[in-house]
Amino acid sequence: MADQKFAASLSFPADLGEPVQVCCQGLSRGLFALRLLLLAAVMAGLIYLGATFLTGNNFLLAAVGLLVLALFLTFGGGSKLLSYLDQWGDTAVATDDGVAYCHKGTWQTMRWDEIDQLVASKERVGDLSGGSDEYGIGLLIGLLHMFLSGHRYTYRLVSTNGSEINVGGTLSGGAQLMETARVRSYPHRRQRAQDAFDAGLDVYFGDASISKFHGVWFNDRRYDWGEIESVKRTTRDGTEYLEVKQKGKLISGTARTSTSKLPNVDVLHDVVNHEVFIAGLKPA
Repeated sequence: MADQKFAASLSFPADLGEPVQVCCQGLSRGLFALRLLLLAAVMAGLIYLGATFLTGNNFLLAAVGLLVLALFLTFGGGSKLLSYLDQWGDTAVATDDGVAYCHKGTWQTMRWDEIDQLVASKERVGDLSGGSDEYGIGLLIGLLHMFLSGHRYTYRLVSTNGSEINVGGTLSGGAQLMETARVRSYPHRRQRAQDAFDAGLDVYFGDASISKFHGVWFNDRRYDWGEIESVKRTTRDGTEYLEVKQKGKLISGTARTSTSKLPNVDVLHDVVNHEVFIAGLKPA
């Protein structure tokens, strides 16, 4: 009931039915932004006090402090803060019939059977760990990396008519809502892919494609159905990949691609594994 009243207060589109799941900017995201600003202010203050103590030049110290503050905000998490501010007040709603997203007061809607592609992307932001340590500031960089770096998630829905809904990763509960969208739209996305596949057409999933007659095109090479041992989703260093493993090859026979480059990776995974299973039943 609370979700319904909240959606109604935002002039929620009535043609999608009653809202069953609502997510918006959460308190935890706001606290992160405040933590970022507080950390930056403390750092600037420490730099100012240290420079004043060592040189007595307040103007020079203030300039240095502002410069360092600007650099840390730019490379150490400022993009997270800007992303949060850009999506201030955004709301995503799931209903029995589809999903709606409100950005800056404008609603976009998409029914479950209209969703043609679903993409979940993850990128690292504020990564300060890769620089050199020629000035002996590795400890400081390490502390900043711990506080400011991380991953930013974005979710993209593409309809059968080409329209898009982009759900920012700063929404509290956004991942759970997109999982609902994935599950509810899966039968429709799977059926469209299966129909095209059975008709002998090439079915594209971003950087990969499959064909009933030509096998799987993955990582710039083609695999016949009979030479694929398995296809699975794995996670390495926080990034999810889709792996294709060839029969009879222990090391060089595995190719992988980030799932963020593969729309409808769940459909691709299931269709390929089904065809690999069928190919395994055929006599050699």
